This record gives sequence, structure tokens and C-alpha cells, in this order.
Amino acid sequence: MNTTTPLDFRSFYFYELLSTIRKQSADSYGEEELGYLRKLLDFLECEENAQNGIEKLARSQLTSDLAIFFSDMLEHLPNLSPDEAVAKIPERANEFLDIFQVYLQQEDWKESLVKFMESPLEEVEESEQQPLSFDEYYLYALEDILSRKAEEQQTSLSPEVMNFLHKVLKEPEAFQHLEKNITDSRINELSRLYHTLFPTPEEKDPLQLMDNFEENGTLFTEKLLELASEYPQSFTEAPAEVEAATEETVQEERPLEELFEQVAQEDTSAEEFETKEDIEALTEQFLSRDASSKTLSEEERTRRKFLRDYVIGEVNAYKEDILHTLHKLLSNGEDPSAIGELKEHLKGLKDLGQIHAYPGVEKVAEALLSITQHLQTAKKYFQGETEEKINNLLSILPDYINAAVEEVETPLINQIDQKINDVRSKLLVEEAEGLPFSDPNVREKAFGDVASRTISELIRTLEAGDSSSFPGKANQLTEDLLFWSQQHGLDGATEFWKKFQEISQQTSSDQLNDSQQQSLRNLLQQLGDQYTHISAREWQDFTQQLQEIFEELPASYAAFKDVHLRNIYQLKEMLNTTEDLENFVTHPLREFFADLQENSALIHNDSLELLARMLEIKIDAFTGKFITDKDSFRADLNAFLDHLENEFQNIPNEINAEALLLEFDNLLHEMPSMAEEEPTSTVDTSSFVEEEPQVEAPEQVTSDLGVISEPQEDTEDIQQVFNLEALGYVNEIQDKLSQLRSDPDNPDFRRQLGVVMHTLKGSAQMVERSDISELVTPMDEVCHHIEKDTLLVTP
Repeated sequence: MNTTTPLDFRSFYFYELLSTIRKQSADSYGEEELGYLRKLLDFLECEENAQNGIEKLARSQLTSDLAIFFSDMLEHLPNLSPDEAVAKIPERANEFLDIFQVYLQQEDWKESLVKFMESPLEEVEESEQQPLSFDEYYLYALEDILSRKAEEQQTSLSPEVMNFLHKVLKEPEAFQHLEKNITDSRINELSRLYHTLFPTPEEKDPLQLMDNFEENGTLFTEKLLELASEYPQSFTEAPAEVEAATEETVQEERPLEELFEQVAQEDTSAEEFETKEDIEALTEQFLSRDASSKTLSEEERTRRKFLRDYVIGEVNAYKEDILHTLHKLLSNGEDPSAIGELKEHLKGLKDLGQIHAYPGVEKVAEALLSITQHLQTAKKYFQGETEEKINNLLSILPDYINAAVEEVETPLINQIDQKINDVRSKLLVEEAEGLPFSDPNVREKAFGDVASRTISELIRTLEAGDSSSFPGKANQLTEDLLFWSQQHGLDGATEFWKKFQEISQQTSSDQLNDSQQQSLRNLLQQLGDQYTHISAREWQDFTQQLQEIFEELPASYAAFKDVHLRNIYQLKEMLNTTEDLENFVTHPLREFFADLQENSALIHNDSLELLARMLEIKIDAFTGKFITDKDSFRADLNAFLDHLENEFQNIPNEINAEALLLEFDNLLHEMPSMAEEEPTSTVDTSSFVEEEPQVEAPEQVTSDLGVISEPQEDTEDIQQVFNLEALGYVNEIQDKLSQLRSDPDNPDFRRQLGVVMHTLKGSAQMVERSDISELVTPMDEVCHHIEKDTLLVTP
């Protein structure tokens, strides 16, 4: 470090991190790697501050990713205390060492790094700081979002996985690999976002690309990181395949005849599908793929018509071979050679569909290949009516080809999907009937995986917050779990899911507060983690917990009303007996409203919580006033408490807070007009004091609002109180925003921000500060959309 000026905390953190990287590298780096690392560290430590060092890295595309790493880290420092930030330095140092080690595996990169560090600054600036094209800027911005999201989510992905994630943004082949190899329904939404962000050259419009760029880029990277966390193997094995695919794409196009010869000469043995996913997820992926063909050119249409009879003949030949081999398997049971033959025929059918661009043929072959592989892995066989259903599936292919030639294949594609479903449903039933219960490993591997993924989907449905569709989706998902639990003889699980179906049909997801939703998520997560290991007694406990979660809602409302109604009765008794009404308002009544605000937040009744908070503010504004007409005030306050008691009967629904607030506002506004005594002067003003109520009262009525106004000095007091309260709200809003940045998905943070914003708006309206109210209104609406999940939260 070369500095003659005091360091700010960012620079201190940066140089401390570099020092830690230097120390920790000795344990994991070889001598050659240490040499490159030390040169880079020396290169950075010679700068005056952290910003200069990062800017040096950012001047070259070669080291821009390293610059982003350091920059993102420093940007997040304000979210941590100094002690927390320093404590994380060793962890951050290890992350950098992992990333740098990946780059060191590239010989060209190492050589270029040395040249970059040894080049004079002016030369670097001239050679590297060229104006970015739109494509370069666009890619840079996406990579920045990816790096930022990876940092925010604190993902534990390996450097190899992170390296491939960046490759996905640069190489279409990398993303095609993911589409092909990840068997998860979420890949469809990811694919949609990818094609939105990376349209074809003919469709590319820079202005249109930048529309919603931040939102689309954030969603895409979040889903990409989510899948990478769940399927890291697909992201680490991919680069070699992508490179191979890239090499294939640069080969010159060959005549169709050569492709036929290649297919005839290839080893058509089917590839082994090494997957831990069961048949349900695999088939779901196949069914979700878009099998409709693009609009054909006249030349392609002519070629298709010319080869139609040939392709149909080949399909029928494969059909006969497949059914013949399948018949042997049904007759002889396990026969490795027959299984190999079946895979070979299916692989040939798939290649035929690929070569002639018939995605429906390819879809059928892929589905049957996955089913065959699944049965072989689970050591099960085709049984019963499976042969007939596969025959029906293959028999529709000639009709599909004829329809595809005329470009009207969509209805046939739908039929293909339905028939694949028929094969699948038959297979699942037979698989359940033939499940070897004597082998617990087979049962846990097959059933545990199905249960875990189905429960995960159930949790996602709950978190989606679509109350209208929740019962139907929950019932559909639990039907599968009920079926499998019954097949495995899990009586406790069967009772649990029956109870879940019964309750979920009567309860929409938005009736559950955040605490209940979290309890339900936790309960389902426990089931997913240990489904096949849960004892009968534990299933009983889980069923009891489920009942308690759903019964908690009405019980909590009943307890809330009971407690606060008793408090209102006590307040009425105290009000009717006390002579010190001023103390009653500023202490027992205010304490009641303070408790009401806190407890309303627990049951998520926003209108009641906001009312209680506003009533506290009103009481604070009139502290120190004196009531002269106590009987009238006591009667009016009793009427207000009666009104509040009646409104409590509406809970859990929202109450009429506006009417209550107006009533209480009028009540307290009468206090100074009847109350506050002025100090006397040398002039006898007793006559004015006596006449003051009669003279001032008519002037206090504001016709627009129908609310009794206050003398000037009371208005000034209210403004002072409001100013103090408003400053407090602004500080609280800033705190809530910081919390929301650290955890954007936390529903409590979203709701609390909305309550504070709405309170500030209501307070401004009460003191007739329309300028502040109009300023806060757009922010209040944004908070409302965030709370209702209709607006994405971005940092």
C-alpha cells in the first residue's frame, strides 16, 4: 500500500482483504499460481486507495470480473457493521482465491494478465479503454446483475459453476445445454426470459431490449442461480459439452445424403440417462417443450412433401421393431440384450425426428427412452397394458407427419401429449403395484424423491400468494402424495394428507398471517426432508401441528377481541368514576391505544394498527390541556368507546378507522376551546375570559371538513408535534428500506414499510399538510404494490 493520506473504511477493508488473500493463498496455491497472485496483489497495493485499485482492474476486459468482485463487495459494506465486515474478510478472501484459481487454468489469460500489469498506464488506457458497443455494454450489464445477485444471495456455488453461469450469458450453446439436461419445470420460464433478453438478430431492437431490462435481467439471474444451487452437476459438466456443440456448429453444412449415411454408420446405442429424477419430472419436461414447428419456407415444404412417404415408412419400421422388442421384454422379463435393442430403436427414431425436423417424433422417442431408462435403473419391467398404450402412441406419428407437412400439426401434438400421459399414468400404477417393498433402498430412492419434489412444489404454491387457485393446486399435488403413501402402506401419511386436503379446501392462503404461513412452510419442509423416515407416532404429531396451525387463526382473533373488549369495559368504568379526565386521556387511554397498535400488528389488521397509532399522536398533541365541561366530555368519550367496541365485532375484517378517527379528532379539538386558561395581565380581562367560549366557538367551524378548528397557538403546537413525528417517520422509513434491501422477500419488512408510509400520509392529511401528503402518496402506492407482491422489489 502506497498512501500518504488517512484511509477511509472502504480502503482499509480493501487492503486488509488483499493482505488476507496473500496469507491464505499459501495453503491452497502452488508456486506458479502464487507467482501470478503476488504480481496482481503488488499491482493493486501500490495505489492510494481502493477506488484507484479497482479502476485499474476495470480498465481491461481481462480483469473486469475481478473489478466487479471487489466493487460489489465494497458496495455492500454499508449493510454491515464494521465488526461484521471485518469478520467476513477471511471468507471473502477464500472466494477470491477460488475465482482467481479458475482463471489461472487458462494459459492465454495468464500471459495476458502479465502483459496487462507490465504495460504502462497510458498504454493500457489507449489499448483497452475503447468505446463499448451496445452488445458489449448489454453483456457487461447482465454480468454485473449476475455477480450482484450471487453476492446478495450469498450462494455457495463453486468457481466452476460461476464460470459457466457467465458463459450462459455469452454462448447460446451453454443455455441450450441447460434446456436439454435440467429436468425441472422452472426451465420453461427461464427459457422465456432468456429469449426475451437474447432475441434473434432479426428481432433485436436495442430500444426494446432496454425496456424492463433491469427487471427481466434480475428475474433471469435469480432463477439461474436458483437452478444452479439445486443442480450444480449440470453446470459443472456442461462446459466440455458446450465446446463440443460449438465445434459442431462451425462445420460446413453437408448434403442430406451424407447425413443419412452418417446415421446408418453411427453406433446407435442409446445414451445412458444418469439422472436421479424420477419419471414424473422427466416426462413433465418432455411435455412442456414446444414441439410446434416454425413456419416452413417453400423449399423446406417441397422437401418435406418429397420425403413424406420415406419418413412415414421409416417411422413404421421403427414402430414394428420397438413393439417386437417390447413384446420380448414382456414375455421374458429382464433381458439386458433386449433392453439394449429397445434403446437402440428409440435412439434411431429420435435421430430420424431430428434430421427431418419433426419435433413430435423426437418428443415421443425421448419420452419412451426416459421411461425405459427409469425402469432399468429401478430394476422394474414393462407390464400389463403398457404395450397397447405404446402402440397407440406410435400409431399416431404417421398422422402427425402428414399434418406437419401441411403445417396444421398442433392438434396432433396435443394428442401426442395426451398419449404420453396415458403411458406415464399406466407406468406409475404398475410401478406402484410391483414396487419391491422388501428393498428399503429402492423405496426411499424412488418414493422419497417424488415426495420431496411434490412437497417443494406445494410450498412454492403457498408462497405464490394466489388465494383463489391455492385450494385447487394444493388438492392436485396432495392427490399424488396420497396415492403413493397408500401404495407404500404409510397410514400416518395418508391421514395427514387427507386432513390437509380437508382444511385447504376451506381456507385460502391469504387468510393465513405471515407467522402461520411460515409455520406451515416449516412443517412441509420437515416432511420433504425426511418423508420415508417418519414414524407413525411422528405422523400423528405432524397432523396435530397441522390442525393447530389452521385453528390458530380464529383462536388468535377470538383472544384479541376478548382481551381488548375487556380493556374497553375497564376504561369505561374508570372514565365514569374518575375526576381527573386529563390524566385518564394521557395515561390509561393512551396506553390502551399503544397496546392496541402493537397487538393489531400481530394479527395483521392494518386499519386498526394505523388507527391506534394516529390516536396516540392525537393525544400527544393535546397533552397539558384542561377540560372544563367534564360531563360533556365524559359522555362524548363514552360514545366513542361504544363505537370502538362495535367496530371490534368486524374483526378479522378491516374496521371503519376513518369514522373513528374523525370522531376522536372532534372530541379532542373541543378541549382547548373549553379548557385552556390564559395568564392575566395588568389589565382586567376577566370579562373577555368569560365570553371567550361564546365568541370563539363559531369561528372554529371549518365548513369544508366539518371539523372544529383550533386557536392559532394550538395549530402551531400541532405543527411542531407533526414535524417531530414526520422526522421520526422518515428515519423509520430509511431503516425499513435498509432491512428490505437485505431481505427483499421478507413479508414483515414489506408490511412494516407500508404501515409507516401510510401513517405519515395520514398524519399529513390530519394537519392539512397537503404538500407532504401529495409527496408521500406515490410512495404509499408503491409500498402497497410491494406488499401485495404486484411489484418486484429490487435493491
